[in-house]
Amino acid sequence: MSGFVAELMVFIGFATSDAYSTFFKMPVVLLAAVGVILTPIYLLSMLREIFYGPENQELISHEALVDAEPREVFIIGCLLVPIIGIGFYPKLLTQIYDSKTMQLTARLRASIPAVVQKQLTPPLQP
Repeated sequence: MSGFVAELMVFIGFATSDAYSTFFKMPVVLLAAVGVILTPIYLLSMLREIFYGPENQELISHEALVDAEPREVFIIGCLLVPIIGIGFYPKLLTQIYDSKTMQLTARLRASIPAVVQKQLTPPLQP
């Protein structure tokens, strides 16, 4: 879930950016869209194979095999809660770095005309 949100944010950011020409953006956006579609297909097929694939006979031969002990359930819970939380509400993380990103982009936009002007002026001849 949190990986999909990250992919989607990068995809939308690139697709709506004015920094690239349309001729460059169209093929990259199409390839990214294919990647966004193929990633869950790959992950879901991998998970299906893990959970519903053929049984490992070596593991089945042990009689005292336990699915998950409380320690493992606790660790899985500690990992799943943030993943699901960020998946449903990604603003929890994005608001942390949003103000600094806005300051950085404002500074960059203010400095770009100065850099362009410096490159356009011819050097002084002694």
